[in-house]
Amino acid sequence: MTRRRSTRALLTAWERTAATLADGYELGLDDWLNDVDGRRLLGEALGDDTRRAPTFRRRLAAADALVRAATKAFPRCLWGSANAEQHGYDRTRHWFYFVVPKRHGAEFRADLARIR
Repeated sequence: MTRRRSTRALLTAWERTAATLADGYELGLDDWLNDVDGRRLLGEALGDDTRRAPTFRRRLAAADALVRAATKAFPRCLWGSANAEQHGYDRTRHWFYFVVPKRHGAEFRADLARIR
């Protein structure tokens, strides 16, 4: 699989997550972390050059807006404080590691209780 296809696959997966999130997140925290890791990879692939891939960036921004509307802030990084410090995750650039779906099940809730 080429990098271009891989990036497209990540964007499609993020769009799919965004589109279904308003109905609630049925899976656990590990699945959510997999979804948001994909979002981090998208950001890394695009880099800081805002002139690059404008259509791709618009699609990503639209999916991000849906995700932001269907999530709420979490007080800690979902990967835990030690990982946040080690990898430099911050609330601004890596916002997706600091939010949780507004509607989620008991498994997800139990997983959140274990984050330190």
